[in-house]
Amino acid sequence: MKGRCEVILIIIYPDRFTVTGHAGHDPPAHDIVCAGVSTLVQTFVASMEALTDAKVNSNLSSGRATVKYGNPSERVKLLADSFLIGMRGIAGAYPGCVQVAEVLVDIVPKP
Repeated sequence: MKGRCEVILIIIYPDRFTVTGHAGHDPPAHDIVCAGVSTLVQTFVASMEALTDAKVNSNLSSGRATVKYGNPSERVKLLADSFLIGMRGIAGAYPGCVQVAEVLVDIVPKP
């Protein structure tokens, strides 16, 4: 299994992000790439809840995460930037397993 990755896709919007897929770098429960991505997602959510007043709506499950945090304050932007730096680091180390896309302008109309 090592060396032949599936892809984890991280899409970052101004007020939310989604993570989908599995790395497939190693067998389940031993995959360091999936573990790294999962750790960053869970740390981001915990940090948002502990360090900001932002309302965080998260849905985390195996192979999928959606985190929404609304109109970000400066503190929220700092945490989001830190999250992005971490994800870029993993994508740089495992380019065949992780892809990061940033959507700088939200093209989906808000309800």
